[in-house]
Amino acid sequence: MDTDLAQAIGRVRRAMPRNVDVMLICDAVERLEARSSVVERRPLKPDVVGSSPTAPAKPKLSRADIQRNYRLRKKGKSK
Repeated sequence: MDTDLAQAIGRVRRAMPRNVDVMLICDAVERLEARSSVVERRPLKPDVVGSSPTAPAKPKLSRADIQRNYRLRKKGKSK
C-alpha cells in the first residue's frame, strides 16, 4: 500500500473512530489497495503458514459479539 495513502487512512481512523461510515470506507479502500498490489506483494516466507500478506482478514466482531464471547469464556473457567 502506498505509504501516503496508508498514513492518510490511519489519520482518518484516529480522527473519527466512532463514525461507522468512515470505518467502512477505510476498510474498503484498504481491501482494494491490497487487491491491486497482489502482484507486488509476495509471502515473506512461503513455507510458513499464515505468512501471506494478502490473506483475507477475519471479519471484525461487534461489541455484542465481544461481550458474549467474554461471558462464555468466564462461564467456562468457573466450572
